[in-house]
Amino acid sequence: MSGSKTPKKQKEKMESEQFFRFRCDPGVSCFTQCCQDVTIVLTPYDVVRMKNAMGISSGEFLDKYTIIIPTEKHIIPLEVLKMNETDKTCTYVRKGR
Repeated sequence: MSGSKTPKKQKEKMESEQFFRFRCDPGVSCFTQCCQDVTIVLTPYDVVRMKNAMGISSGEFLDKYTIIIPTEKHIIPLEVLKMNETDKTCTYVRKGR
């Protein structure tokens, strides 16, 4: 056989009306590893929902759980979720959940 190559399999593309679902639970090998050493940008709506769920003020949530990155081009500063210093995991990831 002379150097014949098999054609590359074409990747499927999702259409806008299709849905993507995935399962995230302890039975999945990558469970709790997706939120490790990543930059999770928060929208103002994320902040409101999270601080309400925790029963704290916006200021307290921002001080304790985020890093605020001021930007000159935007009216609203960029807020990212603060990761644990020791292992760079998300604050909300716990063993088994």
